[in-house]
Amino acid sequence: MNQSKNIKLIGASIGWGAQVHETELAPETYHQADLATTIADITAKHCQWHKTIYSSIPCSSSKKLDYTQRLEQITEFNQQLSREIKQQYQANQFCVVLGGDHAMAIGTWSGVTGALNAAQEFGLLWIDAHMDSHTPDTTPSQAIHGMPLAVLLGYGEPALVNLMQVGAKLSSKHVVLFGVRSFEAGEAALLASLKVRIYFMEEIRDRGVELCLQEAIKLINQAPKGFGISVDLDAFDPIEAPGVGSPEPNGLFSDGLVGELKNAFSHPNFKALEIAEYNPIRDKEQKTLKLTQKILGLL
Repeated sequence: MNQSKNIKLIGASIGWGAQVHETELAPETYHQADLATTIADITAKHCQWHKTIYSSIPCSSSKKLDYTQRLEQITEFNQQLSREIKQQYQANQFCVVLGGDHAMAIGTWSGVTGALNAAQEFGLLWIDAHMDSHTPDTTPSQAIHGMPLAVLLGYGEPALVNLMQVGAKLSSKHVVLFGVRSFEAGEAALLASLKVRIYFMEEIRDRGVELCLQEAIKLINQAPKGFGISVDLDAFDPIEAPGVGSPEPNGLFSDGLVGELKNAFSHPNFKALEIAEYNPIRDKEQKTLKLTQKILGLL
């Protein structure tokens, strides 16, 4: 990360991608917690809350949307988000996107790769309990937050795949998943066919989190136009992160990640960060909020 760049926090208030919609409340909670001041105090960098992107129909409206309507909301939302991110990068800002269900990743990384003219030449570390690599043909739930990585790799709904520019934003050789422990056959088959490197929790426990993360960052850093990191908070064990959209037991703990994440964040090729799936309604003792602050304090 270029030390001279300002950090801009962008809220992604989206919940239509998930079965539980409360993640749309994440940006408001983060903003009220004054994360920008916390990051500035810890990192000594200039940081400000830039803006929050909202769905045109909030989930809190209690409207019931079918799949087609949810797809329209998510497409429109990600168009806004990707345009905003592209504009910020063209102004030499460093963006951290905070949300919100993980469907927001379509907008985040379409915007970053669009701004850097880096389609299929950009590395992405996807830290997540899930693979998020379903297509409409394989999803058992029709939940679009289970599809964003497939979309970014060029598979799925054309309106999402072709966001910002036509075609895949990422190449499978520059994508690494980390912390996976819950998935379905269809998405696993897609990633296997693409030969995407996946660090399952079994391997991480056997070999050690520091070594595995160090390897993962080396892999994504082979991309010629930089790399980013997408953190789904459900990658962490619910003991440490209860406030997530889809909690899964036996997850990561932050202490083992801190050193290697700090190294990654300080790398000149590190271009963007997003943190997804915060559900403040489920956040006992603000543990997940504090975890987010801990991660952002490494910038």
